Amino acid sequence: DTGANQVVVGSRADARAAALDAENVALTSGAWPTAPFAADVRVRYRGTPAAATVHLGPAGSGAARVRFSGEGAVASPGQAAVFYAPGGDEVLGGGTIAHVQRVNAEEDLAVATCA
Repeated sequence: DTGANQVVVGSRADARAAALDAENVALTSGAWPTAPFAADVRVRYRGTPAAATVHLGPAGSGAARVRFSGEGAVASPGQAAVFYAPGGDEVLGGGTIAHVQRVNAEEDLAVATCA
């Protein structure tokens, strides 16, 4: 947490995202669907894509909320989130992660304030 000058330490499970908000989203089709769509979302270059539902913001907003269906991905703000067609290699689009909603509550994690 750069704003609070803190480092949060936890397990890999603690880092998993239940959902994330992405900005600067672009879709390869050029279309901006109004209905949510299923996608496999990858947030790390060598990460395993995680099943999710992508909810796009209003047309022109460049915003999306990604809700993971299962375990979720290990994600951090500033990373890219790439949307793939379910079970495939076709890139549907992607954006930059702006905010992450963690699976586990932060009160279970150790917090250290940096000097």
